[in-house]
Amino acid sequence: SGAQTNPVKTTQLDGTTTDYVTVVPNETAVLNGQRQGVSVLSGGTLKGTGTLTGSLWVSNGGHVAPGNSPGCLSVDTLNIQGEYQFELGGADPCSGYDQIKGTNKTATYSTVTLDQNGVSTSVLTTSRYSGYTPKQGQTFTIIDNQGTQAVLGVFTNLPEGATFTQNGVVFKITYKGGDGNDVVLTVQN
Repeated sequence: SGAQTNPVKTTQLDGTTTDYVTVVPNETAVLNGQRQGVSVLSGGTLKGTGTLTGSLWVSNGGHVAPGNSPGCLSVDTLNIQGEYQFELGGADPCSGYDQIKGTNKTATYSTVTLDQNGVSTSVLTTSRYSGYTPKQGQTFTIIDNQGTQAVLGVFTNLPEGATFTQNGVVFKITYKGGDGNDVVLTVQN
């Protein structure tokens, strides 16, 4: 009858199971194993370097922060309606910066979605750590879409070719990078 508040907790998702996990508000789930899929509800966060053989769905108000500063998450299909918290601390994916790998190579539909029913609700936040300063022209593939279809949607306020500044570094975003359908940031200054 009253409002329910979930306790603040961290859940370790190690090992391999076929479970589908729901990350609730105030929960941080750290996936370093393998699961079928994960839904991140508003107020929840998924981290880690694990693998999802199915889908990752991040609801509006939910968060995905690949790795353990930094790292890569591998997912079959990806739908972000919430926030992607991207960390940059080096030049190499997975060891220097965060990346989400969309691994479904055979789907005839878009396996990477960044909107909700055609409305952009996903948010990209970036941060740098360990004093790392990227060089002009460097590229960072933040979503490696290994499928053949284009990314569906864009991050809020970041259409194709948009620029944004983070701690004095100007980045340009494309949803057509890499092999033609990856989400890539390029340093402009």
